[in-house]
Amino acid sequence: AGLVFRMPRRGAPPEGWDPAPEPDPAPLLGRYTFAPAKQEWTTRARDGVITVDVPGQTEYELGAPDADGWRVFRSMPSVRVRFVTEGGPASGMEYQERGEELLLPRAGDLVEAETLPSLAEVMAVVDSSARKLALEKLGDLRLRGNVRLVHQGAEGRLEIRLAADGRFWQSTDLGEFGAIYEGMNPAREIAWTSGDFGPYEESAGKELTEKMRGDVRHVIAEPWFGYGDPAVLRAEDYEGEQCAVLALPRPEGGRDLVWIGLAHGDVLRLETSATVSSMGSIPVLQTFSDYFEFEGLRLPRKISTQNDQSGRTEMEITDTQARVKFADADFAPRR
Repeated sequence: AGLVFRMPRRGAPPEGWDPAPEPDPAPLLGRYTFAPAKQEWTTRARDGVITVDVPGQTEYELGAPDADGWRVFRSMPSVRVRFVTEGGPASGMEYQERGEELLLPRAGDLVEAETLPSLAEVMAVVDSSARKLALEKLGDLRLRGNVRLVHQGAEGRLEIRLAADGRFWQSTDLGEFGAIYEGMNPAREIAWTSGDFGPYEESAGKELTEKMRGDVRHVIAEPWFGYGDPAVLRAEDYEGEQCAVLALPRPEGGRDLVWIGLAHGDVLRLETSATVSSMGSIPVLQTFSDYFEFEGLRLPRKISTQNDQSGRTEMEITDTQARVKFADADFAPRR
């Protein structure tokens, strides 16, 4: 009587897993377009074993092909892929999960390692020391602008307060729809949200860590803040600018991806995740564009955030003030 559960060890290969090395992996390696998420998946060979690098997730090992050419993901045996080959490099990769199939057309070859900028070169372009010094000289900052919740059809005004000691406060006034308030106090190890769309809620632990990593000051000045050792994955053109794509290992597991423009060291795109109480961890895509110079610091005028919970939010900064004399009450939670 009763139920019996089989609980395989985390990371253990699925039953029947065959990691046999690929005799000639070269024709299968490259970049493939996953249209639903507007991503490029990259296949590589690790000691002859084919891997699929999925942005925002991890690099999955593939098993040996079965009689029909399907290869399962080691950590997700319900997912499998099959390469479309006609004697030369694969022209595409068929993806199948729980009966649904999708073709990922080939987007291009792998970027050779010698053409990649080194991590030291990317860090030199970003020049975090100079950016953090410029931020320090600006003192307390106030940013004002316009905000649009695309999927909700709501528009309004935005105010962001950034204290030199790391505190953060934001109000989003959507007029007749109501207002949203958010704040963070790293010294007290707390973040909060409130407003007309839900009750007052506080965040700590993992959620606070995610919010601290996502602070716009860190994105601007030190995009690898709060992560493990970054690694350069590839170089590619993004929105007309040559970029280095870095993998940022999260201490709690998994990794984020960041696109850094090699012309000015600006962050242009960030693929991360956020913990939501009702949904668990969800993917988040942020883009930063239309950078402008402000007292020795480059700031993004436009910021877009998209996730499965709230859709896409677009912000445009129209006014920037430095050395604002904020009072403690200006960062107090709105209950």
